[in-house]
Amino acid sequence: MRAGLERADWDLVIVDEAHKCSAVSRWDPAEEREKVDKTRRYGLVEHLSGRTERLLLMTATPHSGDPSRFFNFLRLLDPDQFAEDDLAAQQIGRDDSPYFLRRQKEDLKDEHGADLFVPREVKLQSFALSQPELELYHAVTDYIQEFLNAQGGRRGNAVALARTVLQRRLASSLGAIRSSLEKRAGRIREKIAIVEAAPPAERAAKLAEVGVLDLPELDPEQGFEDATEEEQEDAAAGLVVADTLDGMRVEVEALVRLAAHAERMIASGEERKLGALRKCLERSELRELEDGRGRLLIFTSTATRSTTSSATSEAGATAPAPSTAATRPERASRSSRSSTSLARSASPPRPLARGSTSSSAT
Repeated sequence: MRAGLERADWDLVIVDEAHKCSAVSRWDPAEEREKVDKTRRYGLVEHLSGRTERLLLMTATPHSGDPSRFFNFLRLLDPDQFAEDDLAAQQIGRDDSPYFLRRQKEDLKDEHGADLFVPREVKLQSFALSQPELELYHAVTDYIQEFLNAQGGRRGNAVALARTVLQRRLASSLGAIRSSLEKRAGRIREKIAIVEAAPPAERAAKLAEVGVLDLPELDPEQGFEDATEEEQEDAAAGLVVADTLDGMRVEVEALVRLAAHAERMIASGEERKLGALRKCLERSELRELEDGRGRLLIFTSTATRSTTSSATSEAGATAPAPSTAATRPERASRSSRSSTSLARSASPPRPLARGSTSSSAT
C-alpha cells in the first residue's frame, strides 16, 4: 500500500493526527555531523510532500516542547522556509502566517454565523484515596516496576503498553484492576503449565517460546491510544517478562495477593472515586434524568462499565445497553479545545481566509 502511495502524484494530501510524524535531530560524534532520526510516518509524509501540490497537516495535540521535533515537523511543509530554527520561529510567530492556522472551539461558527459548539461548564470533582486504596495503589505500582521492567526493542513496546494498561486500570476503578490482575495471573499459570508439560530436555526452549506467545504485533511507533482494546488486554494479561519458572511462580503469587487486596476493597464498599461520582450526580442540575427524558454520557473503559452503571442507577438514572459505537473509549473521552492546521500550497503563500475552519478528530 505504501509503495502505491509513494508512486502517485497528488493534488492534495491531508494528514490527520499529524503530530505523530516525528523526527528528532541529534549530533552523531562518530560521523561528526547532525543526523535526523525519523519515524516511518515522518518518512512517508516527507516523501508525499515532494509529490503533492498542497499539504495539510492537522492535529489537536500541543507540541511536546522539543524544539528539534517541532522544527523538523514544520520542514515537512517547506524545507527551505523552515531550514533554520530562527527562521521557522519567525514564520510560525506571525499573526498572518500563511502556513499556520489555529482555531479555538469557541471561535468556530456554522454557515449562519452561530456558534458551532455550545458553551461548556467544566467542574473538577476531586477526591482523596482512602488509606487501603492508597496502599493498593503503591503495591500495584511496585509490582509494575518489579515484574514489568522497561525494555528496549520490539518487546519493549509491548512491555510499555502492558505497564500503561495496568496503570490505567488502576486509575479507572477497583473492579478494573482486580479483573486485569486476575486475568494476568491466569494467563501466566497457563504458560507455566505448558512449560511443565514439556519433556525436561525441551523445557528451556518452551520457556523461551511462551515468553512471546501472546506478544502483540505492535507498530514500533504505536502509542497507547493507537492500540485496540484487544491488544491492550493481550499486553496486560499475556506478556511474560520473567525468564524462569520460579520467576513466573513468584509473579503469580504477587498477582494473587494484589487481586485479593482489590477484592477486599470492593467488598468493603469503600471506593472513593465511585463515591465522588455519586455526589456529582446527586447535585447535578440535569433534572431530566429523574423522569427519563435526559441522557447522561459517561466515558469509561469496558472494565469499569459495571461500576459506573451501579452509581448512575443509585442516582436515579437508567443505564441503557452499552454502546458499541466507540470501541476505544479512552480516546473518545478526550475533548480538544482547539485544533491546529499547517498548510502548504503550490501557489505563493497567502493568509488563509478568516472564515475558514479546521478540526481534527482525536
